[in-house]
Amino acid sequence: MPNIMVPLDWETVDNIVVMQVKEMKDSLEGYLIQVQNNKKGTVFDLDYKKDMKQIKEHIKACELIYAYFGGNNK
Repeated sequence: MPNIMVPLDWETVDNIVVMQVKEMKDSLEGYLIQVQNNKKGTVFDLDYKKDMKQIKEHIKACELIYAYFGGNNK
């Protein structure tokens, strides 16, 4: 399959980044609820406390990136 190049302006690129980071944050929040409910680590560590800590750190990182690219953290 040939590669196709599509020129994108910076605003479009920023919007794509914001959407992807928002989706990742939402996914991590879902995992956090799952880990809290099951008391079983599944994402970063099998120890649920370590897993919850790392998930929370990644959520905060997503929030930081999201804000940088103009997202509203809602």
